[in-house]
Amino acid sequence: MAVKVDLYHKSDVVADLKELAKFDDNGDVKPRVSVYNRELKNAIDRNINAMHLAYISLCEKFQAANITSDMFETEVERQLNPESMRIKKRNEDC
Repeated sequence: MAVKVDLYHKSDVVADLKELAKFDDNGDVKPRVSVYNRELKNAIDRNINAMHLAYISLCEKFQAANITSDMFETEVERQLNPESMRIKKRNEDC
């Protein structure tokens, strides 16, 4: 039986609503849109990719139903900023 898990990530990507309206819910450029903010598209793709990798990583360690939003957010941050997470971990070990 498949378990449905709803996890969210609040990114630090700031965008104008007009620019955001050019993308669908999956981060893809909507049909018939040819002019869009490529920097925004890259930021959206980077965050979506980090969320996918975070979920895969957590599912390797835990059952999906046991993954909390805090665990997910921490893992997304690790995917987006692996170096800063290593520094944070080192500081916690001291």
